[in-house]
Amino acid sequence: MGIDSILQAFGLIKASYASVPNSFSSEVYRVSLPEKVVFVKVPYSKEKWYREKGWLTFLGGKLAVPQLLGMIEPDENFNGAFLLSAIPGEPVENLTTKLAFEVGVLHATMHSIHSEEYGTFTETGFEAIPNNDWRQFILEAAERFQPYVERSIDEKLAKAAWERIHRDFEALPAPSRPCVVHMDFRLANLLVDADTLTGVIDFESTRFGSPEIDLVKLYRDSLGANEELRMAYEEGYETVRPKIPMDQFIGFFELYDAFNSIGWSVQRGLEKNRGFYGESLARLKKALEKFQ
Repeated sequence: MGIDSILQAFGLIKASYASVPNSFSSEVYRVSLPEKVVFVKVPYSKEKWYREKGWLTFLGGKLAVPQLLGMIEPDENFNGAFLLSAIPGEPVENLTTKLAFEVGVLHATMHSIHSEEYGTFTETGFEAIPNNDWRQFILEAAERFQPYVERSIDEKLAKAAWERIHRDFEALPAPSRPCVVHMDFRLANLLVDADTLTGVIDFESTRFGSPEIDLVKLYRDSLGANEELRMAYEEGYETVRPKIPMDQFIGFFELYDAFNSIGWSVQRGLEKNRGFYGESLARLKKALEKFQ
């Protein structure tokens, strides 16, 4: 089902639309109506449709997230679609210390929403991960990407990365109590209006998990190279809950994220993801150099 048919199904016959940039998995369209702007999202898979539906329903009223205005359920030929309200503002492009503080507050608020089990939402409702073992869950995520990494980079480099991931994995502290982890918490999924943070979007990968994994992309893109921003983020975070001791985790997760990102790029197609693949490979090599 194409976007025009989707808009017709939602009763938006004469609406104008444009594809949203920086959406690397699902299709997202900004739809302009005479009285307001809304968004249409077509998830990459049926699993992501059910996951996003579950999280938006669960988080409504707890966090500033889009409202579900309409839904087209998946079938054997279509992954489903959402009609979503627009949160005021645009994706964050330049992180200031003021915004970093607010991001810390929002992130800590998200991490203060707990469950008794690790898991996520599926077609049948909430589903706990096997044996309630979060650490094994994140290791298995890397294992799924391993074949794609091994066929795309130097054999010795892939072997060194995989052995280092396993070695550091064994040294990780025990996971924290299950809380909401976005799993794609990056600036493109945070909205700002007049230098004020207004909300967070894109919950197709979200889980109840251990929170340190949620800081990896912030450190990668912003906080890791700017101490002032990192301190502002931590100050905001600590107004809600104790800060995460990332010095215990960042070495492992820098390599883990780079490894998985290479695998993701190959799995989704290098013709579309060559740039991200190159960036990820450079990060992988840099992460390994730290241990030499």
